[in-house]
Amino acid sequence: MSSNFRLRCSISGHSADVRAVAAAILPDGGIVSASRDKTSRLWRPEENLPGFTEQCCFHGHSNFVICVCVVPPDSQFPMGLIVTGGNDKKINVYLPDCDSPIASLSGHENTVSTVSSIRGGVLLSGSWDSTARLWTLEDFSALTVLTGHSAAVWCAQAVNHLECLVLTGSADKTIRLWRSDQCLKTFTGHTDCVRALAVLSSEEFLSGSNDMTIRHWSVAGPCLHEHRGHTSFVYSVCLLPNGTDFASSGEDRTIRVWSRGACVQTLPLPAQSVWSVTCLQNGDIAAGGSDGIIRVFTRDLERCADPGTVAAFEAELSQTQISAKATDLGEIKVEDLPGADALHRPGKRDGQTTMIHKGNNEVEVHQWSEAETRWIKIGDVVGTGKESQAPEGGKTLFEGKEYDFVFTVDVDENKPALKIPFNVDDDPWATAQRFIEKHDLNQVYLDQIAHFIMKNVGDLQTTRAPPQPAGYVDPFTGESRYVPSSSNGLAAPKPTRAPAASVADPFTGGSAYHSASVNPYFPASSVVTFDTASLSAILGKISEFNTVERSALQLSENELQRFRSLMENETSHDSQQMDIFEKLLQWPSEFVFPVLDCLRLVIRRGDVCDYFCVKKGTTFLDYCLRFLHQEERPTNQMLVLRTLANMFVCDAGQRLALDHVERIMDHATSVWPTSNKNVQVALTSLLINFAYSLRSNLDIQLKSRLLSAFALVAMAQMDAEALFRLLVALGTICDGDEECKGLARSLDLPEFVEKIGEDPQAIKKVKECAILVKKTL
Repeated sequence: MSSNFRLRCSISGHSADVRAVAAAILPDGGIVSASRDKTSRLWRPEENLPGFTEQCCFHGHSNFVICVCVVPPDSQFPMGLIVTGGNDKKINVYLPDCDSPIASLSGHENTVSTVSSIRGGVLLSGSWDSTARLWTLEDFSALTVLTGHSAAVWCAQAVNHLECLVLTGSADKTIRLWRSDQCLKTFTGHTDCVRALAVLSSEEFLSGSNDMTIRHWSVAGPCLHEHRGHTSFVYSVCLLPNGTDFASSGEDRTIRVWSRGACVQTLPLPAQSVWSVTCLQNGDIAAGGSDGIIRVFTRDLERCADPGTVAAFEAELSQTQISAKATDLGEIKVEDLPGADALHRPGKRDGQTTMIHKGNNEVEVHQWSEAETRWIKIGDVVGTGKESQAPEGGKTLFEGKEYDFVFTVDVDENKPALKIPFNVDDDPWATAQRFIEKHDLNQVYLDQIAHFIMKNVGDLQTTRAPPQPAGYVDPFTGESRYVPSSSNGLAAPKPTRAPAASVADPFTGGSAYHSASVNPYFPASSVVTFDTASLSAILGKISEFNTVERSALQLSENELQRFRSLMENETSHDSQQMDIFEKLLQWPSEFVFPVLDCLRLVIRRGDVCDYFCVKKGTTFLDYCLRFLHQEERPTNQMLVLRTLANMFVCDAGQRLALDHVERIMDHATSVWPTSNKNVQVALTSLLINFAYSLRSNLDIQLKSRLLSAFALVAMAQMDAEALFRLLVALGTICDGDEECKGLARSLDLPEFVEKIGEDPQAIKKVKECAILVKKTL
């Protein structure tokens, strides 16, 4: 038995991100996975082989499956249960040998983000609706609702099964301890969304966060220890068999193994997001990633992968593309990097990374493996040329905030490097003191750190810095580093702003996205409308269909003329004309589309908008929303979404929409995903209008619901124009709103945006907008 984990196998089968993995009870040593491909799957280990075979594929969710747990066998369910939660707000319960759910639990009002089992046949769930819920599995009914968090509940675990004490972690940065529906205690300390919980005992537990830390807590209250090592969001934490060691995974492409408070092994994966890690019954660990693959690692040499499988894995790993602007790499001055000879020198610690210049402006990243006692290539750096450098005045994101600099320093070669964030208007001495207190360093370092900051910032800090900056020197090791957002390895350039430009809406011809504030794309300065139409063609189609319609809904020639007059003249309507309009709106689905096209045009008129949105109100809204479901014709879906977008032109329409954000978002996103580009553009345009209208609204719950819709839409492929509009909407709602930024980070939206900005296939305006949104977040 080795002390280090080695690759056992890679499991393919899912067609999208594997968002969650859990250890199966039956079969022994099995794995349960949940995926954005709308399925969950049960995998059994192959006899006398290191791999796994799919035993069952579970269906029943209408959208992405986000979480999964296994309920142990009991007298009622001798094989146990498998429970999943998804973006469709449902919790599905399965028998391990049945691919359809035996029960579906409803009650959550948004995505179900976590499920876990409590002894005695109780299920615990958490949701983006900011609540957790307890359910009984005896008859699959609801027991109680845990309310108190102000943002999405991402994780929930029982800490004491006998007393039914449970913990919940939230995007509001807190952890809460509950007995039934009573909150007994709130734990604070994390500086960003709490994503993971792992219970050590009835007295202690671990939490992982988007602030890149894992904290060790006493249930009695204080934080006992803070584990640092991840260089991006921590998504998952699981205990290892001894009950004290643990593994974690995150957005930095790694699984990390921890023992006695230290990271003892780093396992890099060829997936940007390692969403979930779990410990199997035999002590192996399995992880699910954004590439749709489950990877299993083992300490048992008999279960290790053969050399060919290991070589294939390392080849896949070596082809990973890593952005030069990644937080843990910083800006790169290629000519100063060492050559391949540096790989002949052993690393200082497991997981240490180094960059190698291969010539022709090519840079490789290698990681030191203590288990293999060698450097392993984990990817190629992209974006080392000037064309990919951040724009002048660019910031570096660290622990959820933007800084002019984030310096990397090695205090102890046996521990992960530390980061010193700094803005040019900060006091170097105050920053140095905060750094010393945060990391419990000797006070003797104060002068050394302060002078190090001033030396590396140079003349950007004119009141404190020496006139000429020296090279970047680590105050603890004396080694050179690379300053993030710097073009020359020294100080970042002085900030300048890009001139604003007008961006025309391809449907309206107007500059719907023009903003003279900080960039040409957002915040939106007006609502987006759909104005273009060939009225004669639309009215001609209505006349044509009227000859086919033989029921009481057929119009007389006089009624057709009155309706034509309503559409062609801007004068106020009369009651007879509106009666005719409502009669037309009752036409069957296959004939109603030209009438809906007329509706999206006249809803921009104040008198007509008042009629439908005030006089008819929710009855009118009910009519529109009935077209927003997966089975409806895409043309009708598109026209209703355009009508809802055009409602924002008038105060009455905007009020009706904002009064029913939840219902409209539920129905609008129910048509998603869709391959119809016009529907995609109409939906994302509606999102822009909601974002524009909610900018000055103080109701964070409305904004939270809108951002949840953004997160759902972001999970599917879409047309470039729809993607652009989604980015504009996200930038609009988050610009200048710290609460919205925090909610966006809790929903993984910065990762979605960053991937777009780094996509070489993205068109120019999409890439530019993505970079600006990422800076905003």
